[in-house]
Amino acid sequence: MATTIADLTAQLDQTAAALAATPTDPDPNAHAAGWMLLADRASRAVEQLSLGGQSVGIGLRPYLESLVDGPDRPLPGHTTPAAPLARMSLTMGAIADVLADNLRNRPRPEYVGREAAKLAATLAAPLHLAARWSHTGLQDRDLASAHRVLRGRLDNLAAATEPWALIPPARRDSVLADLRIRTPTAPGLDGAIAAWADEALLVLGDRHRTSSWAMQAIAGNLALISHAAYNLAEHAIRHGALPETASQALATSATAWRAAATWPPYLRLGGRTNDLRTLSAELKTRLATEPPTTIADTRHLLHLALPVAEAHATTMDRLARSHDLWIHGPSLGPSAGDIPNWEPEPWWSFQGIALAKTAQIAHQALDKACVSLAVTPDRATPRSLPLGWPPACEPPTNGHREGEARGRDVAISREPAR
Repeated sequence: MATTIADLTAQLDQTAAALAATPTDPDPNAHAAGWMLLADRASRAVEQLSLGGQSVGIGLRPYLESLVDGPDRPLPGHTTPAAPLARMSLTMGAIADVLADNLRNRPRPEYVGREAAKLAATLAAPLHLAARWSHTGLQDRDLASAHRVLRGRLDNLAAATEPWALIPPARRDSVLADLRIRTPTAPGLDGAIAAWADEALLVLGDRHRTSSWAMQAIAGNLALISHAAYNLAEHAIRHGALPETASQALATSATAWRAAATWPPYLRLGGRTNDLRTLSAELKTRLATEPPTTIADTRHLLHLALPVAEAHATTMDRLARSHDLWIHGPSLGPSAGDIPNWEPEPWWSFQGIALAKTAQIAHQALDKACVSLAVTPDRATPRSLPLGWPPACEPPTNGHREGEARGRDVAISREPAR
């Protein structure tokens, strides 16, 4: 399974928690070099999280940018960043890359606002501990003026991130933590859905490759994806992990996509889609043998399928309204002049409109299902990160990082097929 933001934030918290037992680096330049890296990666990550009208990280930007610039004088060429800060910067950079891969286009409504703010808090809390750790290493030393400025900037960052650190980890769980980089070469269902989605989008965007078989196959696969998600949602509802609206929307999506995949025999569209045939067969096999078993995996499945659903609905609407479909002449009746063979659909015929409307209904249902799945249950016994320095030796707690069952990662047992 691909690494998720939840895995990366767990690693980030682990590194931050270990600072309590990590001696501070005696070299002020090492702290400065480490924060130049960490602040840059953190700034890239939080700036991608949106409240709707502005970035969640707008309040942290001045404090992080002041550290990105580094001291007024260039650091010595042999300076090595403080090891804990370098490790945190690598993890933070990976989180920024995952967010960029998933949010570079139009972000989903459920990724804006509350969920974005919760992930921003998860990223800011370890920054608070790291700032306190570096400040401690600098406060008892006879520093040059440039390093005294660095210590002041760390004080400012610690103060700015303290409110985020006060939020208990159990209240910071976000659906954005399920995001992962799409990897067509990944094993199992993750790779199959990513490869199929990429190829399907290419086919739907190419007039010469968009065939009637491709439109039916893509709609059929979207029906299978909706059905697999519906099965898991039904089990999750019984466990109280999801609202009932999630399965209702998925049932509507599966039904509508099956209808969109059933073209009448008198409509046709030519094209070549050899690669899509292979990837469609692989996806069907994976859905049958390795269906999603967690809410997190189901969200990822739908996250990749939804752009395909939107593209299918848009393409089907274009085909129907621009009369790009071919129709079997006898189905038009004597009034059309008794056409004996296949011909481009006449301007006065709109046989594909029903398919276009069905695809739109299916896309809307799948969109609604994605919103319904974007829930994070409350956690018990919440606790915030320890403030001050040094922190308690016990690592910061988080439900899914202590092995507790997470609402989005709880494995749902399956009943035998009936």
